[in-house]
Amino acid sequence: MIKFGTDGIRGVYGEAVTPEVAFMVGNAIAKQNVKKVLVARDTRISGDTLATSVASGLLAGGVDVVYAGALTSGGVGYLAKKNKFDYGVMLTASHNTPEYNGIKLFAPDGFKTKVDVGQPILLNSKPGKFLQDNKIKKEYINFLKQAFDKEKAGFVKSCALGLAHGAATSVAWEAFNSSGIDISLYGASEDGSKINSEYASVNIKKLGERVVENKLDLGLAFDGDADRVIAVDENGKEVCGDKILYVIAKYFKEIGKLDDKVVGTIVANTGIKHAFRDIGIDFVSTDVGDHHVTAKMKEEGIILGGEKSGHIMMHDKLGAEDGLLAGVVLINAINHFQKSLGELVADIKMFHYKTASVRVKEGAKDKYMESLRFWEFMEMAESYLTRTGRVLIRPSGTEPVVRVLVEGEDEKLCDAVLKEAVSVLESL
Repeated sequence: MIKFGTDGIRGVYGEAVTPEVAFMVGNAIAKQNVKKVLVARDTRISGDTLATSVASGLLAGGVDVVYAGALTSGGVGYLAKKNKFDYGVMLTASHNTPEYNGIKLFAPDGFKTKVDVGQPILLNSKPGKFLQDNKIKKEYINFLKQAFDKEKAGFVKSCALGLAHGAATSVAWEAFNSSGIDISLYGASEDGSKINSEYASVNIKKLGERVVENKLDLGLAFDGDADRVIAVDENGKEVCGDKILYVIAKYFKEIGKLDDKVVGTIVANTGIKHAFRDIGIDFVSTDVGDHHVTAKMKEEGIILGGEKSGHIMMHDKLGAEDGLLAGVVLINAINHFQKSLGELVADIKMFHYKTASVRVKEGAKDKYMESLRFWEFMEMAESYLTRTGRVLIRPSGTEPVVRVLVEGEDEKLCDAVLKEAVSVLESL
């Protein structure tokens, strides 16, 4: 049975994600009584095959398809809303390695959605029409250009972009080069066999080195579909999504755009939460995952949210997260404050924060919850960390792993607790 997970359908191409699955998803969309659907992909080698298969399912069901080729997830969400498509379909596995691929769906309001997939196949006596539109992405590029605050531009003079050999390669240069900033591109090929391997939000080391080597003001790194952004400051030091959220929130508050609340996740560093408190912004916590952040933002009417991984949501502009847009707004914030990115995050006093991922068998991600040894360990760990730290253990929503987070003021104690946590989970 084909089921949508926390971020669509995702898996190794040829196993969990196949042309047959893509066809069924396209055909399931056709059953929703829709007329026109936008389809796009990142740069993975399997992208065209899956895009063709999704399109075939849609066309067989009588739905017209507009194929945009390589485009970011943010671009699909934006164009789905702007051009009143019934759905937007993005073929991507986001931050995962090249052998993975997946399917994300966007509703007409630009927010991510899902669809029930199943038999029977719909074959319409009047098949849909297929249009390859290589110009439609220009509308999204213009949207990003217009998001730059030209009136306060000038402080940021140079910026490196890490494009992860992914979807951002199709739009980033044209969008950012118009800002007047000296832009340097890295990981800028459309070679899908290298996607996320370097100059990426999940692999940022080289970008930091280039920023320092070339004396640039900052760097911005995206993932395969550019729904995430991680920054590096002028010293090549990583600035995570939570810190980016802090800078943008402080900027929005100062220009009167924020109602003193943001949404973040339970894995946010305690130091981040204290930093928000110190500038008079309430940090509303929710479960990990952009879908949880988005749901909480909708529920409480909050326009800004994000998470450590680099998903930044700005509901005044877009429904879903968009790393490129977040990068533009971060540059606006730096220009507004006339301070470097390093200076803007210098006041955040982070707790020691240790993480690990323990791989488990498929379907066994919740097994640890049934273990007495696990709960005995949790009680012991929390007593050691007292009030200044915590242990958080949770199953991943996209991979067969259990993630461990240990946080506290004593680094050696955090290391010891993390080591024991991994040992306990591996023994189960």
